Amino acid sequence: WDPYIEDAATLWILHYKLIKNVYASIYSILFRQFPKERPTMEFSIGSLLRFVGGFIQREHSETRTPSENSLRKDIQVLLSLYGASKKIKNPEEDSLGLFLQLDLIRSTGQLNEEGEATYALFRTAEPAVPLPVVAFCLVDTYPGREQLDFDAVHQVTQLFGATFEGTELIIERLDQARLASYR
Repeated sequence: WDPYIEDAATLWILHYKLIKNVYASIYSILFRQFPKERPTMEFSIGSLLRFVGGFIQREHSETRTPSENSLRKDIQVLLSLYGASKKIKNPEEDSLGLFLQLDLIRSTGQLNEEGEATYALFRTAEPAVPLPVVAFCLVDTYPGREQLDFDAVHQVTQLFGATFEGTELIIERLDQARLASYR
């Protein structure tokens, strides 16, 4: 129980639930679809706006695409939640850097051709997510399954910034923890 969100594990689980339960589709699109379809993990607000709009039109053609202004504000809030942007001016929204310590989105410190700030999804071979959180998320995503293949595990671990190598490392650590529990 972590009522004040003091434990990093709580942040990882909140991040996972936000994406898994699609409370706001833009988060799921950025962390699940963007890495699959883009050769680079870098983006600007404008390029992410185009990607999200195109994805919604392609995958959900029966629904109306939100206005550009709404999507832009959603992207700015997302960047503020992950600590990559300081665009929100309201002091009451100063706590928006909630997921900053997860280090999943970074400002590149550069501008693109249109003069917009660029950001990058951070990917690593050694994700900082605690193993119990990974185990919880795997059980939550695949209830009742006793065995998972690499792709199933990677679908979950990529949400935490894991590269393929990072997923292999997590699987190795999970196996070591499983074997240690039999001793």
